Amino acid sequence: MTNIHRTRPLQTPRLVPPSGAQLSERRMEWLVSGLNLLEQGITIFDASLHLAHANRTFLRLYDLPDRFLAPGSTFEDIIRFLAEKGDFGPGEVDELVRERVERAEAFEDHYLERVRPNGKVIAVEGHALADGGWVAVYTDITSKKHAEVLLRERADRLSHSLLERSEQLETTNRELNAANRALEEVSSRLAESESRLRMVTHSVPAHIAHIDRDLVYRFSNNKMADMLGFDDVQFQGKRVSEMFEPEDLEILLPAIEGALAGRPCSVDFNPRDVNGNHRHLRTSLVPDRNLDGDVTGAYILSLDVTEEKRAMDLVVHSKRMEAAIALTSGVVHDFSNIMTIIHGNLSRLSDPGLADSERERILQATRRAVERGGRVTDQLMSFSRNEDLVPTLCNVNRITDDLVRLFAASLDPAITISVTDPGATMSVCMDERAFQDALLNLLLNARDAIGHAGSIAVELSSVQVQGKRHALIAVRDDGCGFSEGTIEKACTAFFSTKQGGRGRGLGLSMVRRFLRRSGGELEIESQPGKGAFIRMCLPMAAEAAPETAAERHPKPGVNRPGGLAIVLDDEAEIRELVRGYLLKAGFQVIEAASDDEALELLENLPKVSLMVSDIMMAGSKTGIDIARAAKRIRPETPFLLISGLSSTHPALGEAETEFRLLKKPFGEEDFVIALDNLFADQPAAIPSDA
Repeated sequence: MTNIHRTRPLQTPRLVPPSGAQLSERRMEWLVSGLNLLEQGITIFDASLHLAHANRTFLRLYDLPDRFLAPGSTFEDIIRFLAEKGDFGPGEVDELVRERVERAEAFEDHYLERVRPNGKVIAVEGHALADGGWVAVYTDITSKKHAEVLLRERADRLSHSLLERSEQLETTNRELNAANRALEEVSSRLAESESRLRMVTHSVPAHIAHIDRDLVYRFSNNKMADMLGFDDVQFQGKRVSEMFEPEDLEILLPAIEGALAGRPCSVDFNPRDVNGNHRHLRTSLVPDRNLDGDVTGAYILSLDVTEEKRAMDLVVHSKRMEAAIALTSGVVHDFSNIMTIIHGNLSRLSDPGLADSERERILQATRRAVERGGRVTDQLMSFSRNEDLVPTLCNVNRITDDLVRLFAASLDPAITISVTDPGATMSVCMDERAFQDALLNLLLNARDAIGHAGSIAVELSSVQVQGKRHALIAVRDDGCGFSEGTIEKACTAFFSTKQGGRGRGLGLSMVRRFLRRSGGELEIESQPGKGAFIRMCLPMAAEAAPETAAERHPKPGVNRPGGLAIVLDDEAEIRELVRGYLLKAGFQVIEAASDDEALELLENLPKVSLMVSDIMMAGSKTGIDIARAAKRIRPETPFLLISGLSSTHPALGEAETEFRLLKKPFGEEDFVIALDNLFADQPAAIPSDA
C-alpha cells in the first residue's frame, strides 16, 4: 500500500452529469453485481415469506433454476422444489414442506449445517428482521469440513503450533460469520434505498470495487485499506498505480489487462500491511460490458486468505517432515557406508610401505565419500524447509540416483527397486527441493500400493515435445493399481485411494502443482490389480547443469600474494585444517576463535592479506556480519566465507550476493581453487610482503 499524497486536482473536461435516476440505477447494478461475486448465497424474505432478493450463488449452491431468482417467489415454492428433488431425504413431500414453512414463520435466528445429496455441506445462518421476514446466508463449507477431518487425523503428529493455527482459523471464520450477519441485516433493506445497498457492500468482509479502462477506481467499498490496517485511505477516484507498491503492480497489472481484454482473471499477491507484514490476498476480476458488448471496465473482488494459506502450508510442511522421517533409515545406511570407507582408508594410509599411486587412489576415494556425505546431509535438510520455489539448473540423473539410494534403504527386504538411466545428463531448470518432494511422493505411493512384496522401477528418458526436449521421470510399480474411475480424481486435493485413513489425498495434487509451475505435466496409466505407471514430464534446459562443487577450475592468471591471513572459526579442528591449507599456499596464519578477537586483530595488525571465516558462529554475530564489519575496517582485504549449511538456507543466498563462498565439505584442491577465484576478483594484488 503506497502513501497517499494530496495533490492539486487535474483540470478535466466538463461532462454532463447523469440524472439521479441513471446514477442510482448504475450504482444498483454495481452493488448487485458485487453481491453476485460473493462466494456465499444470500436470500431475503419479507414477512409473508415472499422472496425480496437472492443472488446467483444461492441458485448455484442448491442447483435451482433461474425462475427462483425473481422477486416474489415464495419460500414454500423453493422448499417444495428441493423436497421433490430429495434434498431433505425420505418422507412425504407435503410433510417436509410444512415443517420447514412453520419453522420459517417463527422468524427466529438460526444456524444449521446440512449435507446435500451431492455430498456438499452447506452452512445456513438465518437472521430475523425487526419488521418481519428474515435474511439468510448460505456458505459452502465442504472444503472446510475436509480440512477439519484432515487436521484431526494428523493431530497426533502435528506440532502444537499447527493446532493453534487451526484454532485461529476457526476464530477467524467465526468473525467472518459475524460480519456476514451484519451484512444480512443491511441486505434486508436492499429494495428500499440506495444508501442501504451501499451499507451492504461496506459490511462485506471482502474488497469490492470497479475500475474503468483508465485504471481509475470508480467504486470501492474500501475494504482493502481495512485488510491492510491503513486508516483514512480512499480508493475511489484514485488510479491503481497510486494504491500499490511496484512489486504488487507487477502481479496485478497483467490480470487487470486480461480482464479489460474480456477475460475473467484471478491472481494472488502479497501486499504489506501497516506493520510491514505480508498478507496473502486472492483477487478475481470480471469484465464489465455495456449493451454493445464492449468492455468498459472490470469488477474486482479481493479476499484475505492469509490464515487459510498458513494452515495449508503447515499441512504441506508436515508432509515434508514425514518424507524426511521416511528417509532416515536411508541416511543411516549411507553414512554407515561412508564412515566405513573413510575409516578403512585412513587405516590403509597409515601403512608406510604404501605406493604413491595407491595412496593417491585411496585419497581420491576418501574425498568422494566425504562429498557424498555432504550431498546426503544437504538433501535431508532441504526436506524440512517450507519455502517458495527457487528454480536452479539441476542434474536430474544425479538427484534421482541420490534420492532412490536413500529411499531403497527404507524398504522391506521383499521389495526391490531399480533405476534405468540412459546415461546422457538431463538438465532441467527447476526447484531441486520441490522435485525431490515430487519424486518421493511417487515412490511412497508405489511402496504403499505394493504392500510387503513387489518391485518398483524408476525410468529416466527424454522425448521431443513440440520441438523441445523434455526429461521424463517415470515410476512403475506392480501393486494394486487404481480402481475404476479413480484416475480422473487422483490429482484432486483430499481425494485418496489408500485404506485405513493412511492417505490424505494431497500427494499427487502437490506433484501436479509443482510440475505445472515448472512448465511440466503429470501422466498416469493404471489398471486395477496391474500396478501403476506415473510419469513426470519437464522441459530440459539448453545448457548443462554445473558440477556439484561450484567453479571447479580457478580463473587463469592469478598470483596469490601470500602474507598474513586471519582464520576465524569456533571449531578448533576446522581452524587447524584451514591453517594447514593456507601455510601450503604460502601464507602466514593467525587463528581467532571469536568475532571480537578477529576484528581486533584486523584493526591492530597493519597489513592483512586475507580473512577466512565460517558463517555460523557460537556468538551472536554470523560470519556475514563479521565480513561486513571487516569491509568497513579494511575495504581492500579479501574475505572468504565457508559454510556447511543446507543449500536452501537463506543465509547462503545472502552470503553469495556479497562475498565469495566455499561450501563444506571441501578438500585442499577445493580450497585452493576458491582462494584463487577470490584473488582474481580483486582489482589489484596485495604486496607479497604484507
